[in-house]
Amino acid sequence: MAQAYNEFDDNGMMKESSYRDPVFDVMEELMRFTYLTRDHRYFLVNRYSERKEQELKIDLKKM
Repeated sequence: MAQAYNEFDDNGMMKESSYRDPVFDVMEELMRFTYLTRDHRYFLVNRYSERKEQELKIDLKKM
């Protein structure tokens, strides 16, 4: 959103505009996704590159 700071009033609330409804829709969807995946956090944040780096650290400690 270009110049997002112009989309808010003095109280920090988003002004009525063509951007407001889509922004609210996206935020609602993100909350729903968060609720649905909350119990699966480990699976979602388990990254190959981080596991590989951790294994490398363990191997270096063994030396």
